[in-house]
Amino acid sequence: MKKLLSLLLLSAAFGPVVAQPIHYDRFPGIESATYDNNGYDLRGFIKGNKASMDSRAAKVYEYSSNNWGYMQVKTVKVPGEDKKGRKDYYHSFNVTLALAKTNMGDKATWWTREYNQPNAPLVYAKAGDDVNLGMDNVKYADVANELQSKKFTIVEYFDTSLNTKDMDMMLGNVIYIKGGAVKQLEDYKAIIDFYNEFMGKFSAVSDPQIEDMSFITFVRSATQRYIGYFNVVNGKLSGRLEPLDIQFESDKAKFVDHMMKHVSGHDLYLYGNKTFGMEKTINKKAAVKNLKAYRKYPTMTGTFNDIK
Repeated sequence: MKKLLSLLLLSAAFGPVVAQPIHYDRFPGIESATYDNNGYDLRGFIKGNKASMDSRAAKVYEYSSNNWGYMQVKTVKVPGEDKKGRKDYYHSFNVTLALAKTNMGDKATWWTREYNQPNAPLVYAKAGDDVNLGMDNVKYADVANELQSKKFTIVEYFDTSLNTKDMDMMLGNVIYIKGGAVKQLEDYKAIIDFYNEFMGKFSAVSDPQIEDMSFITFVRSATQRYIGYFNVVNGKLSGRLEPLDIQFESDKAKFVDHMMKHVSGHDLYLYGNKTFGMEKTINKKAAVKNLKAYRKYPTMTGTFNDIK
C-alpha cells in the first residue's frame, strides 16, 4: 500500500511535466508562414500594415535624419510541417512577421525557431517567388544588419504579447511601442529628440559599469506624455515606451506594477525634466523590490558610466 501511495504521489508530482506535448516538427510550413495561413501570414501582414509602415517609417527617418530605424512586427501561429510535407495543425510555431523600411526600400521577413523551442536556431526560408506579396521578401538578417547600425530602432508590435528575445539579439538599441500607441506622427520628433539627448548621457552602452542599471524616462510631446523603461541587454539599451493615460490615482500603482515587471537592473535611474506625478509611486515600488532609485535630469553633468 505504501509503495502504491508513493507511486501515485510521484505521478501527481511529475504528471504535468510528462504530459507536455513534444514538438515533433522541426520547421513550420514555409508556404503557411509566407502566404497560405488564412491571412495570418507575411502576405496578410503586408496587406494590412504596409501603408502604416510607410507613413510612420518616413517620419522616423525624417525626424532622425536617417539615423534611426523603424520596424513593425506581429507574432502569429503557423502550422508545422511533418516529414511528408503535410501541414501539422497539432504542432504550431510562433512565427514573427516583420516589415521594415531600409536603404534598399521596403522589406518584409519572418522567422521562428526550430521545433518552436526558445533556444533553438532561428529559421527562415523563402517561398512563393511567383506569389505577389506586395513587398520584397528577404531573410531577417538582411534587415537586421542595416538596423544594427542605427542609433535606435523603433519596433511597433501588433500582437497581445511581445517576445523581445530575438530582436534584442538582432538589433542595436531598441524601443518597443504597441501599435497605434503613437496617435500623432509628429510625436516621433519629440521621442527621437528626447532619446538622442538621453544617449548623450552614455560614453558607451556596451560597458560593464552600467549593465546592472535600469532607466525610467519621461517624454512629453505637444499632445501626450510617455514613459519609457529600459534595461541594458547584450550591451545595448532595450526598452518599452508607453503613453501615460492615468485617469485615477489608483491607476498609478497598476501602471508602475506593470512597468516594474520589466525592470531587471539593481540600480534604477529616473531621467527627465518632469516625472508626471509618478515619482513617489515609483520610489515606493522600487523599495519593495530592493532597488535603489536615483533622480537624474537632462542637465546632469558627466555620464551614467561615471556614476560607479
